[in-house]
Amino acid sequence: MNRFIYCLCLCLLYSGCTRSIDNPHELLNYINDKNNGLVRERRVDDLIFLLRYLPPEYFVYLEKNEENKKDGLLKEYQNGISFSFHIKPAGKFGNILYRGIQNEEQLKSRINFLNFQFGSLLELNCSKTAIPPVLCVLENNYNLNDGLRFLIVFEKNDDAVIADNLDIKFIDLVFDSGIHHFNFNVNDIKNIPIISL
Repeated sequence: MNRFIYCLCLCLLYSGCTRSIDNPHELLNYINDKNNGLVRERRVDDLIFLLRYLPPEYFVYLEKNEENKKDGLLKEYQNGISFSFHIKPAGKFGNILYRGIQNEEQLKSRINFLNFQFGSLLELNCSKTAIPPVLCVLENNYNLNDGLRFLIVFEKNDDAVIADNLDIKFIDLVFDSGIHHFNFNVNDIKNIPIISL
């Protein structure tokens, strides 16, 4: 009888400590809570650089239309380490796309660089390996806000799997703000609550 009560108490304790997330809004709230360690922010002069880790389940939520495909989607997205990178003005500067631009030719050059070469400014350092992004996409916001937002995906190789720390290095050649490091503790990523799909 004592063994049964002990097991029952242990089960209740375990179920009370395990948190789960049931919908995309809860997941976004968890990701955006800076206390959970999934968001890193740097401020340099009048610019804010915000890097946010995005778990594979986030993308499954975005694409989940057919129930029978969710497991396949999750396996696909688990091959990468994904981040949202947001560069925005710290004050009332206006659209940072035009920051420092003198003429139309410079604007065309910047737009081309942001769309096709921005990924060359980033790398994921883990263990002793530097990993370039396999995907870097500028999201078109149609001037709805003043910032730039990128989706960045790094390949999850053997070094990334065993690393204790993920250091995303950004060399800012667009706004000349220097070299930035965004460090993520892998335990914070592993501690994301169970996400029910």
